[in-house]
Amino acid sequence: MNYLDLIYYRAGSYNLMDKFVGVSMFLLIAEYARREHKVLFGLLIFLIIYCMFGEYFPGFLRVPSIDLERLILSSTVEIKLGMFGTYAQAGVGIIGAFLLLMGVAKGFGIDRALIKTIISILGKKPTLIPQSAVLGSMSVAMCTGSGAADSALVGQFTIPAMKRAGFPALYAAATEGSAALGGLIMPPVMAIAAFMMAEFLAVSYFEVMIRGFVLAFIYYISIVLTVYLLTLQYVRPGKITIEDVFSQLGKVTTTEKFCALIFFLALGLLIILMGYLWWPEVRAALVTTLIFALVASVIIFATHGSSLKEKFKNLGRSLKATVESYPEIIVDILLLLALLGIIINLFTVTGGF
Repeated sequence: MNYLDLIYYRAGSYNLMDKFVGVSMFLLIAEYARREHKVLFGLLIFLIIYCMFGEYFPGFLRVPSIDLERLILSSTVEIKLGMFGTYAQAGVGIIGAFLLLMGVAKGFGIDRALIKTIISILGKKPTLIPQSAVLGSMSVAMCTGSGAADSALVGQFTIPAMKRAGFPALYAAATEGSAALGGLIMPPVMAIAAFMMAEFLAVSYFEVMIRGFVLAFIYYISIVLTVYLLTLQYVRPGKITIEDVFSQLGKVTTTEKFCALIFFLALGLLIILMGYLWWPEVRAALVTTLIFALVASVIIFATHGSSLKEKFKNLGRSLKATVESYPEIIVDILLLLALLGIIINLFTVTGGF
């Protein structure tokens, strides 16, 4: 398949290879939906049946039927619709650029340094240990936009710490889960919602992001107050020691604290580039990520390893981890966007909606 030929020369008259690739991609996305998103898979199957047999539905549900070939081709190889439509293009462009920052942070171990620093600062008082889960999840959510990724990263530290501090296991998990779900509404990523709103409302992404901060802070303030009330009930400072709580965490080094600082500085730079200098979103995200990666590389090179060979080896290991971690972060989002593109196409391809 050639993109230019597909757009300008073979549009509407696809060859056998185009159809084979289209069917293969459609089946792969359907299998992904079956494994990961059961509800969307059920909706996909219903829409396929509805598109093929729409003329037999009663009343206002009746729509012209289309054949299976038209259904699959419109959802795949027709670039403007389906799995390669607006949603997937936004995922590859804007969303991919923003998540690249988190990929660098994960590859260089800055994400773990961030969590350890926040927990160590708030954990000096046992009554503030549960709040470390809220603040840590909020910080990570600013770059992931994913509740699952947030809870997996932060929860491995905060849930055991809260349990040792006196929180029941159920409330410890609920606190982390509630704080992690804030990633769905926490700018700048907002679980891709901000990008979609900016696209549909024809406004700048920064305008959506600033308004999103207000709602996100209200959400997290409510979580903080709720956790504070639970802390008064369950956490008894006299019965525990800080050493017991942070036995799994380990000592936080000065380098890790500095890494946490540059993470927040990178987010601040990103907001300044978009809000004050009015840079395009992708350009601002890529420049911020490049500067962030350069600073992280200097830190790794200066603080890890005694010999020059070991320093280069550690730097190469971090760069390799960045390359490996970035696809892990973005692949699920891109597949979900492709699935949503197919579903929306099936809603409209018959002309009934």
